[in-house]
This record gives sequence, structure tokens and C-alpha cells, in this order.
Amino acid sequence: MSPASGITIRTQRSLGLLLLIAWLAIWGFSIARDQSVLRGLIWLPLWDKLSVDVQGNFLCSRALVRGENPYELKFGSLLPLTYGYPPATLWQFVWCAFMPSLRAASITWFIASSLIILLAVHASLRVRRELGLRSIDPVLALGLILFSSPVFFELERSNCNSLVLLHLVIACAALRSRTLLGDLIAAAALGLATWTKIYPFAAVPALLVFARPRAFVFALGFVALFAIADLEGLRSFWLHRQQTASIHYAGVHGIYDSFMHPLGAWWVLLWRKAGVTVFDPLPQAAIAAALLAPLFLPITRSILNLAAPVRAKLQMPFLFWVVSGATFLLPIANDYNLIFLPLALLCVLGFRFCGVSKSEKVAAVLFLLSLPWLQPFRMSIDPYVMTALKLCCLASAGFAIHARCASLAKGCAA
Repeated sequence: MSPASGITIRTQRSLGLLLLIAWLAIWGFSIARDQSVLRGLIWLPLWDKLSVDVQGNFLCSRALVRGENPYELKFGSLLPLTYGYPPATLWQFVWCAFMPSLRAASITWFIASSLIILLAVHASLRVRRELGLRSIDPVLALGLILFSSPVFFELERSNCNSLVLLHLVIACAALRSRTLLGDLIAAAALGLATWTKIYPFAAVPALLVFARPRAFVFALGFVALFAIADLEGLRSFWLHRQQTASIHYAGVHGIYDSFMHPLGAWWVLLWRKAGVTVFDPLPQAAIAAALLAPLFLPITRSILNLAAPVRAKLQMPFLFWVVSGATFLLPIANDYNLIFLPLALLCVLGFRFCGVSKSEKVAAVLFLLSLPWLQPFRMSIDPYVMTALKLCCLASAGFAIHARCASLAKGCAA
């Protein structure tokens, strides 16, 4: 996702415009036929209809508005499904009650998700400028992010990770002020993000890395408040997760696909293929945490070594990175959960090999290794290798953050 060294801004703009024209044409024709025109050309599993994930939010939010229990509603064409997200997700889709049809709601959410991604690209480029990194034309940056595999997957399915992205961008913007109001807004955004998809809770303790204890306490309060607001709905959500484990959990049914990345299941099933079953009894979330700890702990420590005002410059990429890492801990982790990872790279990756630190070189190499996953077009890659490439991308962002820490520390010393 990097412009080649020496490419002028004008050339970058031209490449970016070509990408955006192609993107608009692809999605324009896809929406017109209600099916991706790239089906069969993409390595991601594309359904015969667009926006299949918005159906649950559409039907169940309308049931909520009618005063019915949305968790008792069954939908789905292949097998009867019940709603699989926390109640707070439905609160954010009550606008569907005013939509004339599912198709209208799907198109509306597609446009909204695209605008959220545009906002996130703008915010990421602002962070990049503040870190003094080589400039990337905004049009090219947007085109590359829109064509990255997790973002393409998110938009094709019309999932709600873009809602989490919106909350993270709002939280990071609010935290810039270091005021009581800013902390409250950031805390509310993170509390809502947590009960939209669960995994964004990882951003709450990350506030302590940036010396924001007040925002951390407020965020815990909002997490509790949003949970208490609908305890019965939350109970129905957890019950649903337990009942569908055999259908959706790779660690339970033993089928591992290229578009998923539950790290614990990946490790257990990888060793099981080799005839080793010693990891089978262990909690898969604990296995994933143990595998990620050697990456996350040293980089977190490198941020803590910076003065608080300086480390604040890394707030957004670090939160994007931590939340991306948290998705690897989940028993159900599809690649649309990783829409934050290309944005973290956009914030901090220098895209250079010469005259830079070792961390910068490692980040660049790992980024190049991850390109077969980041691009969406069909390639014949083993699912277990594909997850290794996702880990390369996660590590690339981590090493790039470490390189930025070194640069910021050097600037302070100077």
C-alpha cells in the first residue's frame, strides 16, 4: 500500500484517481445487480447477494422499535439464524425502521461505511504528517485503503466494523484536547464500540499507555452503563454465542478458511495437522495471547518510554493496532474485523529501506510479505499460510510504531 520511492505527488494523484474510478465502477455495477461483479476473481468468499450481514441489523432493529424481542426473531435463507451482536449494535441501527426496504438500508449503510472509511483515511494522513513521514497523496491513500482486502470484505458484507472504526476516530479526536469533556466523549465512544463488537474493549486499557487514567475510568463506567441498559438483551446475546459455537467456531468444527484469523484455533489446528494434539485441551484465547505477547509487550514498553505529550502522537495508530490484535483472540474472527490494520500502516509505515533504523527495515519487509493478503484478488494460498501473512501485517505495523517511537525519542533528545 505504499507509493514507490520517488513517485511525484502528481503521479500519485493520477494513480489514485484511476483506483477510485475503478472502485466506483466496480461498486456501481455491483449494487445495480445486487452481486459483486468481481465474484470469482476475489480470494474472499463473496455471496450471491451484496450486504448479507446488514439483514440481521435491519430486521432485528425494526423488531426492537416495534417493542418485540429482537433475539427471538429468526432469519436467513440457508439456515435459521438469530441475532448475533450485543444490544448496543441494534441501537445504532434503529434508523432502519425508517427505511422502505432492506435494499434501501443496505445501500444507505454502504454509503455511510464508505464515508466513515474516508474520514478514517483523512485522520490517518493527519497523524502521518504530524509524525513527519513521507507524504502520500490523499486520493491514492483512499484508493489503496478501499481496495485492501479487509475493507473490501467489510463493504461487500456490509458488516458493522466500520461503526467501531467511527467510534475509534471520534475517541482519538476527543482525546487530543485533554479536557474533561474530551475524556467523556472518548469514553462514551469506546464504551459504545465495546458493546458493538466486544473486541474494541482492548482500546480501553490502552488509554493507560497514554497516561489518560481519567478517560480510562470514564470508559469503564460507560462500558458498565451500556451493559446495564439492556441486561436481558446481553444475556440473549451470550446465549446465542454459546448455541452457535459448533457452527461458527473454527476451534470447534475444525474447519479453517483463508478469510478467518482466530489465532488460537489456527495454532491448535496447525499442530493437529502434524499429528500433535498437546495444545487441544488449552484455552484457545490463552494460546493466542501467548503468541501475541512477544510482539505487543516490547512495543508497548517503547511507547511508555516516551514523555506523555510525545507519545500522544501515536495514540491513533496504537489504538488501531491494539484493536486489530484483539480480533486474533476471538473464537470467531473474520478478516473484515481487520479494517483498522491498513489504516494503522498508513499512519506509521515509512515505506523505506535505506538510511533508516532496523525496525523500519523489518517493518517494510514484513509489509511486503503481507501484500498477498492485503490485496483482494484471487491467489492460491493455503489458509494457514494466509493467517501467517496477516501476522506479518500486524507485526509490520508494530515494528513501524517502534520505529516512530525511536524517531520521536531522538527528536526529544535533540
